Amino acid sequence: MVNSLHDPASGYNWATNVAAQLGRNAVLHTYRGWGHGTYSSSPCAQGTIDDYLISTELPVHGASCPPVEPPPGPMRRAGPGYRRAMSAEESADHVAVCPITPPLVEQVVALAQLPLGDWAVSEAEMRRLGWCDGDDDLPLEDTLVTAEGHLAYLGDALALSFAHFYWAGGEAWEEDFWGTLPGWTSRVDAGRDIFDTHIDAAIAAFTRRLGPPERDITAHGGTLAMGEGAWRHAAWRCGDNLLVIGPRHEALSYYQFEEAVIYIGPIEKASPLPALADFVS
Repeated sequence: MVNSLHDPASGYNWATNVAAQLGRNAVLHTYRGWGHGTYSSSPCAQGTIDDYLISTELPVHGASCPPVEPPPGPMRRAGPGYRRAMSAEESADHVAVCPITPPLVEQVVALAQLPLGDWAVSEAEMRRLGWCDGDDDLPLEDTLVTAEGHLAYLGDALALSFAHFYWAGGEAWEEDFWGTLPGWTSRVDAGRDIFDTHIDAAIAAFTRRLGPPERDITAHGGTLAMGEGAWRHAAWRCGDNLLVIGPRHEALSYYQFEEAVIYIGPIEKASPLPALADFVS
Protein backbone atom coordinates (compact mmCIF):
# COMPACT_ATOMS: atom_id res chain seq x y z
CA MET A 1 0.00 0.00 0.00
CA VAL A 2 1.18 3.51 -0.83
CA ASN A 3 -0.34 6.73 0.51
CA SER A 4 0.63 10.39 0.88
CA LEU A 5 0.85 11.65 4.42
CA HIS A 6 -1.18 14.71 3.39
CA ASP A 7 -3.65 13.19 0.94
CA PRO A 8 -6.64 15.57 0.61
CA ALA A 9 -8.97 12.90 -0.83
CA SER A 10 -7.92 9.63 0.85
CA GLY A 11 -6.80 10.48 4.36
CA TYR A 12 -3.66 8.85 5.70
CA ASN A 13 -5.60 7.46 8.66
CA TRP A 14 -7.66 5.46 6.16
CA ALA A 15 -4.50 3.85 4.84
CA THR A 16 -3.21 2.96 8.31
CA ASN A 17 -6.57 1.43 9.21
CA VAL A 18 -6.66 -0.70 6.06
CA ALA A 19 -3.04 -1.80 6.61
CA ALA A 20 -3.95 -2.86 10.14
CA GLN A 21 -6.92 -4.86 8.86
CA LEU A 22 -4.76 -6.62 6.25
CA GLY A 23 -2.37 -7.75 8.97
CA ARG A 24 1.30 -8.65 8.98
CA ASN A 25 1.46 -9.34 5.25
CA ALA A 26 0.63 -5.72 4.42
CA VAL A 27 3.25 -2.99 4.14
CA LEU A 28 2.28 0.69 4.08
CA HIS A 29 4.81 2.86 2.26
CA THR A 30 4.43 6.60 2.99
CA TYR A 31 5.14 9.57 0.78
CA ARG A 32 5.62 12.33 3.36
CA GLY A 33 4.26 15.11 1.17
CA TRP A 34 0.99 16.32 -0.35
CA GLY A 35 -1.09 14.81 -3.13
CA HIS A 36 -3.74 12.32 -4.12
CA GLY A 37 -1.95 9.55 -5.97
CA THR A 38 1.71 8.97 -5.19
CA TYR A 39 3.27 7.28 -8.21
CA SER A 40 4.38 10.53 -9.85
CA SER A 41 4.94 12.42 -6.61
CA SER A 42 8.69 11.82 -6.51
CA PRO A 43 11.43 9.62 -8.05
CA CYS A 44 11.67 7.85 -4.68
CA ALA A 45 7.99 6.89 -4.60
CA GLN A 46 7.95 5.89 -8.26
CA GLY A 47 11.07 3.77 -7.83
CA THR A 48 9.64 2.00 -4.80
CA ILE A 49 6.46 1.08 -6.66
CA ASP A 50 8.36 0.01 -9.79
CA ASP A 51 10.69 -2.19 -7.75
CA TYR A 52 7.74 -3.97 -6.12
CA LEU A 53 5.87 -4.50 -9.41
CA ILE A 54 8.98 -5.94 -11.05
CA SER A 55 10.35 -8.05 -8.19
CA THR A 56 7.16 -8.56 -6.08
CA GLU A 57 9.38 -8.05 -3.02
CA LEU A 58 7.77 -5.88 -0.36
CA PRO A 59 9.62 -2.83 0.98
CA VAL A 60 10.49 -2.85 4.65
CA HIS A 61 7.84 -1.90 7.18
CA GLY A 62 7.87 1.80 7.98
CA ALA A 63 9.66 2.82 4.78
CA SER A 64 8.89 6.28 3.42
CA CYS A 65 9.91 8.86 0.84
CA PRO A 66 10.62 12.51 1.67
CA PRO A 67 8.40 15.28 0.29
CA VAL A 68 9.51 16.91 -2.93
CA GLU A 69 9.39 20.66 -3.34
CA PRO A 70 7.30 21.61 -6.40
CA PRO A 71 9.52 22.78 -9.27
CA PRO A 72 9.55 26.51 -10.03
CA GLY A 73 7.18 27.92 -12.58
CA PRO A 74 3.40 28.13 -12.97
CA MET A 75 1.24 26.53 -10.32
CA ARG A 76 1.22 22.74 -10.76
CA ARG A 77 -2.13 21.38 -11.73
CA ALA A 78 -3.77 18.70 -9.62
CA GLY A 79 -0.93 18.52 -7.14
CA PRO A 80 2.17 16.32 -7.15
CA GLY A 81 0.33 13.43 -8.81
CA TYR A 82 -0.06 15.40 -12.02
CA ARG A 83 2.66 17.96 -12.57
CA ARG A 84 2.17 19.15 -16.09
CA ALA A 85 2.39 22.95 -16.02
CA MET A 86 0.10 24.44 -18.61
CA SER A 87 1.38 27.33 -20.66
CA ALA A 88 0.08 30.86 -20.21
CA GLU A 89 -1.80 30.49 -23.52
CA GLU A 90 -3.76 27.55 -22.13
CA SER A 91 -4.60 28.83 -18.67
CA ALA A 92 -3.89 31.44 -16.04
CA ASP A 93 -3.89 31.46 -12.28
CA HIS A 94 -6.80 33.30 -10.67
CA VAL A 95 -7.79 34.50 -7.22
CA ALA A 96 -11.47 35.11 -6.53
CA VAL A 97 -12.77 36.73 -3.34
CA CYS A 98 -15.98 37.62 -1.59
CA PRO A 99 -14.71 40.07 1.05
CA ILE A 100 -15.08 39.59 4.79
CA THR A 101 -17.05 42.61 6.01
CA PRO A 102 -17.68 43.79 9.61
CA PRO A 103 -21.36 42.71 9.46
CA LEU A 104 -20.32 39.21 8.37
CA VAL A 105 -17.79 39.02 11.22
CA GLU A 106 -20.58 39.79 13.71
CA GLN A 107 -22.84 37.16 12.12
CA VAL A 108 -20.17 34.46 12.22
CA VAL A 109 -19.21 35.23 15.83
CA ALA A 110 -22.88 34.96 16.82
CA LEU A 111 -23.25 31.64 14.99
CA ALA A 112 -20.11 30.33 16.71
CA GLN A 113 -21.88 30.67 20.06
CA LEU A 114 -24.73 28.37 18.99
CA PRO A 115 -24.87 24.58 19.53
CA LEU A 116 -23.90 23.48 16.03
CA GLY A 117 -24.95 19.93 16.82
CA ASP A 118 -28.54 21.18 16.60
CA TRP A 119 -28.69 22.21 12.95
CA ALA A 120 -32.34 23.22 13.20
CA VAL A 121 -31.35 26.03 15.57
CA SER A 122 -28.26 27.03 13.58
CA GLU A 123 -29.95 26.98 10.18
CA ALA A 124 -32.92 28.97 11.50
CA GLU A 125 -30.50 31.65 12.70
CA MET A 126 -28.69 31.66 9.35
CA ARG A 127 -31.94 32.20 7.51
CA ARG A 128 -32.91 34.95 9.94
CA LEU A 129 -29.63 36.64 8.98
CA GLY A 130 -30.66 36.53 5.33
CA TRP A 131 -28.71 33.47 4.25
CA CYS A 132 -30.63 31.55 1.60
CA ASP A 133 -30.42 28.32 -0.40
CA GLY A 134 -27.99 28.31 -3.28
CA ASP A 135 -29.53 28.19 -6.74
CA ASP A 136 -29.24 25.32 -9.19
CA ASP A 137 -26.07 26.77 -10.72
CA LEU A 138 -24.12 25.83 -7.61
CA PRO A 139 -22.78 22.29 -8.07
CA LEU A 140 -22.45 21.52 -4.36
CA GLU A 141 -25.29 20.32 -2.16
CA ASP A 142 -26.16 21.59 1.33
CA THR A 143 -25.00 25.08 0.43
CA LEU A 144 -26.37 28.33 1.80
CA VAL A 145 -25.41 31.74 0.44
CA THR A 146 -24.92 34.75 2.69
CA ALA A 147 -26.53 38.06 1.83
CA GLU A 148 -23.12 39.16 0.47
CA GLY A 149 -22.53 36.03 -1.61
CA HIS A 150 -20.27 33.82 0.52
CA LEU A 151 -20.89 30.09 0.17
CA ALA A 152 -21.64 28.29 3.43
CA TYR A 153 -21.34 24.50 3.42
CA LEU A 154 -23.28 22.62 6.07
CA GLY A 155 -22.27 19.20 7.37
CA ASP A 156 -20.65 18.04 10.57
CA ALA A 157 -19.41 21.62 10.80
CA LEU A 158 -19.93 24.96 9.05
CA ALA A 159 -17.41 26.04 6.43
CA LEU A 160 -17.86 29.47 4.87
CA SER A 161 -15.82 30.04 1.70
CA PHE A 162 -14.48 33.54 1.01
CA ALA A 163 -11.53 33.15 -1.39
CA HIS A 164 -10.30 30.72 -4.06
CA PHE A 165 -6.91 30.12 -5.68
CA TYR A 166 -7.30 28.26 -8.98
CA TRP A 167 -6.58 28.26 -12.67
CA ALA A 168 -8.98 28.79 -15.55
CA GLY A 169 -8.61 28.42 -19.30
CA GLY A 170 -7.76 25.60 -21.65
CA GLU A 171 -9.96 22.59 -22.24
CA ALA A 172 -10.00 21.17 -18.70
CA TRP A 173 -11.43 24.21 -16.87
CA GLU A 174 -12.60 26.67 -19.47
CA GLU A 175 -14.66 29.15 -17.45
CA ASP A 176 -13.86 31.35 -14.48
CA PHE A 177 -16.67 29.89 -12.37
CA TRP A 178 -15.85 31.58 -9.07
CA GLY A 179 -15.41 34.99 -10.61
CA THR A 180 -18.94 34.90 -12.03
CA LEU A 181 -20.72 34.30 -8.73
CA PRO A 182 -22.76 37.22 -7.31
CA GLY A 183 -20.72 39.16 -4.77
CA TRP A 184 -17.43 37.68 -5.98
CA THR A 185 -14.67 39.26 -8.05
CA SER A 186 -11.69 37.52 -9.63
CA ARG A 187 -8.22 38.65 -10.60
CA VAL A 188 -6.36 37.04 -13.50
CA ASP A 189 -2.65 36.21 -13.22
CA ALA A 190 -2.89 36.58 -9.46
CA GLY A 191 -0.47 34.49 -7.44
CA ARG A 192 -0.45 32.87 -4.04
CA ASP A 193 0.60 36.14 -2.42
CA ILE A 194 -2.77 37.66 -3.36
CA PHE A 195 -4.64 34.62 -2.04
CA ASP A 196 -2.66 34.75 1.20
CA THR A 197 -3.42 38.46 1.55
CA HIS A 198 -7.15 37.71 1.75
CA ILE A 199 -6.54 35.08 4.45
CA ASP A 200 -4.42 37.53 6.44
CA ALA A 201 -7.13 40.20 6.10
CA ALA A 202 -9.81 37.80 7.38
CA ILE A 203 -7.67 36.80 10.37
CA ALA A 204 -7.05 40.48 11.13
CA ALA A 205 -10.80 41.22 11.00
CA PHE A 206 -11.61 38.47 13.50
CA THR A 207 -8.65 39.44 15.68
CA ARG A 208 -10.12 42.92 16.00
CA ARG A 209 -13.38 41.35 17.14
CA LEU A 210 -12.18 38.39 19.26
CA GLY A 211 -8.66 39.35 20.24
CA PRO A 212 -5.51 37.43 19.26
CA PRO A 213 -6.13 33.83 18.13
CA GLU A 214 -5.36 31.07 20.57
CA ARG A 215 -3.35 29.38 17.85
CA ASP A 216 -1.77 30.89 14.74
CA ILE A 217 0.21 28.34 12.70
CA THR A 218 2.01 28.64 9.38
CA ALA A 219 3.31 25.59 7.50
CA HIS A 220 6.15 26.41 5.14
CA GLY A 221 7.67 24.50 2.30
CA GLY A 222 4.95 23.87 -0.27
CA THR A 223 4.36 20.23 0.71
CA LEU A 224 0.81 20.94 1.89
CA ALA A 225 -0.08 23.86 -0.33
CA MET A 226 -0.20 23.38 -4.07
CA GLY A 227 2.82 24.92 -5.68
CA GLU A 228 5.24 27.02 -3.69
CA GLY A 229 3.93 28.73 -0.61
CA ALA A 230 2.70 28.29 2.92
CA TRP A 231 -0.58 27.64 4.71
CA ARG A 232 -1.68 29.77 7.64
CA HIS A 233 -4.43 28.79 10.09
CA ALA A 234 -5.67 30.84 13.03
CA ALA A 235 -8.05 29.46 15.66
CA TRP A 236 -10.24 30.82 18.45
CA ARG A 237 -12.48 29.08 20.97
CA CYS A 238 -16.05 30.41 20.87
CA GLY A 239 -18.20 28.78 23.53
CA ASP A 240 -18.34 25.07 22.74
CA ASN A 241 -17.03 25.59 19.22
CA LEU A 242 -13.73 26.15 17.47
CA LEU A 243 -13.49 28.91 14.86
CA VAL A 244 -10.67 28.47 12.36
CA ILE A 245 -9.65 30.64 9.40
CA GLY A 246 -7.33 29.26 6.75
CA PRO A 247 -6.98 27.43 3.44
CA ARG A 248 -7.98 23.92 2.49
CA HIS A 249 -8.14 21.83 -0.67
CA GLU A 250 -11.30 22.59 -2.63
CA ALA A 251 -13.57 19.62 -3.40
CA LEU A 252 -15.34 20.82 -6.55
CA SER A 253 -12.12 20.57 -8.57
CA TYR A 254 -11.31 17.20 -6.97
CA TYR A 255 -8.77 18.92 -4.75
CA GLN A 256 -6.81 20.55 -7.56
CA PHE A 257 -7.44 24.05 -6.22
CA GLU A 258 -7.48 25.77 -2.84
CA GLU A 259 -10.12 27.77 -1.00
CA ALA A 260 -9.98 29.92 2.11
CA VAL A 261 -12.73 29.21 4.63
CA ILE A 262 -14.06 30.20 8.00
CA TYR A 263 -14.68 26.92 9.79
CA ILE A 264 -16.84 26.45 12.88
CA GLY A 265 -17.02 23.04 14.54
CA PRO A 266 -17.59 21.66 18.03
CA ILE A 267 -14.74 21.11 20.45
CA GLU A 268 -14.76 20.05 24.10
CA LYS A 269 -13.73 22.81 26.46
CA ALA A 270 -11.00 20.70 28.03
CA SER A 271 -9.57 19.53 24.69
CA PRO A 272 -6.33 21.01 23.38
CA LEU A 273 -6.48 22.74 20.03
CA PRO A 274 -5.72 20.54 17.02
CA ALA A 275 -2.33 20.45 15.38
CA LEU A 276 -1.91 21.81 11.86
CA ALA A 277 -2.40 18.40 10.25
CA ASP A 278 -5.82 18.22 11.87
CA PHE A 279 -6.74 21.67 10.58
CA VAL A 280 -5.80 20.59 7.07
CA SER A 281 -7.94 17.45 7.22
